[in-house]
Amino acid sequence: LARGVDKAGTDEDHHVAREDLIDLARYPIHEDGPAREALLARVRAQLADDGCAVIKGFLTPAGIAALTNEADGVSAHGHRSFNRTNVYFTELKPGDTVALVAHDASLGDQMLQPVTAAQSLLPLLAVGLVCRQNDHIQIDRLQILILGVGLALGLAAQIHLGAGDGAAAISLVLACLAGGTTAIARPVPAGATSAIVFALGLAVGANLHVETSSVLDVAPALAAAFFATIAALLMIAETARSVTHDWHGIALRIAGSWIVAIAVISLALSLRDLA
Repeated sequence: LARGVDKAGTDEDHHVAREDLIDLARYPIHEDGPAREALLARVRAQLADDGCAVIKGFLTPAGIAALTNEADGVSAHGHRSFNRTNVYFTELKPGDTVALVAHDASLGDQMLQPVTAAQSLLPLLAVGLVCRQNDHIQIDRLQILILGVGLALGLAAQIHLGAGDGAAAISLVLACLAGGTTAIARPVPAGATSAIVFALGLAVGANLHVETSSVLDVAPALAAAFFATIAALLMIAETARSVTHDWHGIALRIAGSWIVAIAVISLALSLRDLA
């Protein structure tokens, strides 16, 4: 960066002079001397000790405004994804602070979460297949309400407790149980329907990602996930229910066994990473 500023001097595309972009009086990276060497030594020491260096006030207010305007101008071309991370871009651990939010999630992004994250999709698929194999299981108004309560509690736990690996593990265990039930074609008691739907809601809610804990962020994410989960569950169940041939039933059992296999492998990898 020091060499780049020294060589370029100005940004020809945006006409930002180097002295307007960087506080060179405080951080004289553009000229050799004791001040620059002291700065580099301090930054290198921080990197060696902590893995990151904090350089407060490096950019001027005008520089921040220029960079923000430039980023806003190309934001529509960026890739959007959901990720809660610490400053090292590694998985969050208990006690970590969410230090980076790299995007603003649209309503469409939020609706896709339950069907794009493996921790949500696997139990969703498994529960949908269980509904197919047990004709007495119906997703009625009561079950929809129970699903919504589970989603809300799961999301609340994720926000306030930082569920992290635990939430993923619970979801994968549910996928194993529901997928295993499908694989062996074991009947599910009618009284267990509410428990299954509630567990699915918890699993999906605990693995949702929201920008902040603000109601303005949480409410749209919860509503979007609620409608998307219901739609996906009904679609999976009804699509599977339309299967009538004997070999189709075998295919469903194979699908259940694959869900179990994927969930077990994912659990094993998670435990290995924790070890």
